This record gives sequence, structure tokens and C-alpha cells, in this order.
Amino acid sequence: MSEINNAEIELEVINNTSVEIADVMDDYTADQARQYKEAAEAAKEAAENARNMAEAWASSDSAPAGEGTRSSKTWADVARQWAESDTEPDGVEGARSSKTWANEAAQSAVDAETAQGKAEAAQSKAETAQGKAETAQQKAETAQSKAETAQSRAEAAQQGAETARSAAEAAQGKAEAAQGKAEAAQEKAESAAGKAEVAQEKVEAAVGTAQAAAEFAQANATAAASSASDAEKAAQLAQDLVDGVEPKDFIGATISTVGVHGLVPAPAAGDQSKFLCGDGMWKEADTDIDLTSYAKTADVETKLQSYLSLAGGTMTGAISSTPVAVSDININVAQGATFTKTISAATAFTFSGAPSGKSCCFSLILTNGGANTVTWPSSVKWADDAPPELKKSGADCLTFLTADGGTTWYGVYSV
Repeated sequence: MSEINNAEIELEVINNTSVEIADVMDDYTADQARQYKEAAEAAKEAAENARNMAEAWASSDSAPAGEGTRSSKTWADVARQWAESDTEPDGVEGARSSKTWANEAAQSAVDAETAQGKAEAAQSKAETAQGKAETAQQKAETAQSKAETAQSRAEAAQQGAETARSAAEAAQGKAEAAQGKAEAAQEKAESAAGKAEVAQEKVEAAVGTAQAAAEFAQANATAAASSASDAEKAAQLAQDLVDGVEPKDFIGATISTVGVHGLVPAPAAGDQSKFLCGDGMWKEADTDIDLTSYAKTADVETKLQSYLSLAGGTMTGAISSTPVAVSDININVAQGATFTKTISAATAFTFSGAPSGKSCCFSLILTNGGANTVTWPSSVKWADDAPPELKKSGADCLTFLTADGGTTWYGVYSV
């Protein structure tokens, strides 16, 4: 209500667009009417301004009333950002929306379930590792027992080598006596020459037996020492597995540093005929050895000369033989010292030709031995009482030695 000159008028704003004069006294003058009109227009303008301001506060994208103010629409957008934005809402550095927090909470729940699964899997693996460690401990104890057995065999073989060496020395004495008789009985040259050749063969066989037995004993002693060392290393490896210690890699030796035992480096494809050197590298075997580079002792040279003089000849160059290809399943050791065979079907070998009551040895280069079943004679004895595992593709070298004319053979896997 507005009072002008004691007259009452009522203004009604309808939709902010019009103003009506409800009641005007009959005695108002034209000036008073004009004033009311101007007041009505001012009220209309104020109403429009109020409407515009209301619209600005409702939907403006800029500040409706100066810096720092925001419209309802802007606040709604900001609220939506805080609720659903994948980035920092309202430009607040480091802030996250409700959706982002919810996603992270859900991911955290999934991660928690995954972590639980991994923990259970780790527990299972730990139990499996414990079982394997116990198995490794048992194998280490078994290896120790086998090492002790091998040591006993090596000592027995050493005694056999000493006996053979004594026999060789006795045979050598007999050979020297035979040589004296041969010189005294020069007139019986043909007969003496024949006897000398027989004596020479016996001496060579005896020397060969002693040498082979000594080498076999040395190989067994070395193998026993290696087995004992391997058993000790296996026990340490088992303890390391129990303690959770990762096995170390093998480190080769140099000219000035000692190597370190550990996991053997894996050979590359095509390295099947190579051997692992002490420097930790896989290398080709040197098959071309110049024997002339080895020094000769006066005693050995004198003995060789005494043996050769029985036949009246001079030995020069390297001692060699041609490998014999095995056509069937029988290996006749009287035919040579080195044999070759490629396996294309199941094969059961037999050995023959060993001199009765004598010692001899031969080598067998076997190709593709693991591709089919290979059976060895029952007279062959192997380390650990088990034949070696042969390559399915490639060559293996095996050596066989007998000291009793083939009744018992000792098999050694070389490569």
C-alpha cells in the first residue's frame, strides 16, 4: 500500500508485465494520474529487473552478481562434477568425485579379493616348496650313501690296479729275460722272432691292462670324490631351499680366480656335441692332439725301445686306428678299439672277441641312441647301477672296460 495525498491506491504486478490502478479517487488531478503512471512504469521496470536477476541466478553460466557468485545451474553443474566427474571436480587440484571414490573403493575390494587369492596360492606354493625340500633332503642322503658305495668300489678298483701293476712288472721282467734269450739264440731267429712277438703281445696286454685298470680306478676315485662333493652340495641346496635361498649361477674360473659352483648355464641349440669348460663356456672338444708335444721320460723311452727291439722295428708318428661301423647288434672287440653305430630301431647289443682272461677296452660312439630302446648286455655294470640317458638326436660316447676277458664289463659315459 502507498499513500499519496491521503489517497489509497492498490498496485498489482501480474507476471511482472503490467500494473493496474485498482482504485483512484474521483478528485485526483491529471498530474496525480501521471505520477501514478510513472510509478507504475518504474514498478514494471523493477519487476523486469527482478525477473532478469531471477533468471540469471537460475541459469546463468557467468557470475550473476559479480565475482564469486554462481547461478543455480552452475551450482548444479558443480554438484554433478562432484558426483560423477572422472577428473578433478570444480578444478580443485587433487579432488575426486563421488563416482571416482566409489570406483576406487570397488577396485580396492577386487584387489583385496585378488590379494587374498594370491596369499592362498603363495601359501600352497610354500607348502609345495617345503615338500620338495624334504624330497631333496632325502635325495641328498641317498646320494651320500651312493657316494660312500662308489668310494668303496674305487678302493677295490685301486687294489685291483695295484695287483695288475705288479703283474705287469713281473711280465716285463719276463720280457727282458725273453729278450736275453732271443739275443743268445740268434741262430734260431725265426723261432725266437715268433716267441718274441708272442711275448711282446703279452707285455703290451699286461701294460694295457695295468694302464686301463689304473685309469679305471682313478676315474672311479674321481667319480666317488665328485659324488661326495655333489652330495654335500645337494644337501646344501636342499637346506637353501628350506631356508628360501635362491640357487646361485655357476661362475667359471679364470687364470687368477677360483670358480663358484651353482646352476649350470643352459647350452644353446646346436651345442649338443660341446662340453662345459672350467671358465663357464660351452666349447668344442679338441680332437686333433699332437702327441709329439708331450715330453718323454728316459725310463719310458728305454722301455719302448726295448719292446720295439723285439720286433726289430721303429715306431714313428701317432698311434691311431680306424673306427669300425657296427652293422648289426654285435660288437667284436677283436676288430678294433673304436666303434660307431646309428640307432634307427630298438637294439640289444652283444659284446664278443675279448681275449680270454685278459683286459681290454673299447669306445662306442652312438648316434640317436635315445630315439629307440637300447639294451646292454647283462655283464655291463654302470655307475649307480643304471645305464645313462642317451640323446634322441646327436652323438654319445661310451667306454667299456673288462679285466677278466669279458665276464664283467664296466661302462663309462663320456659325453
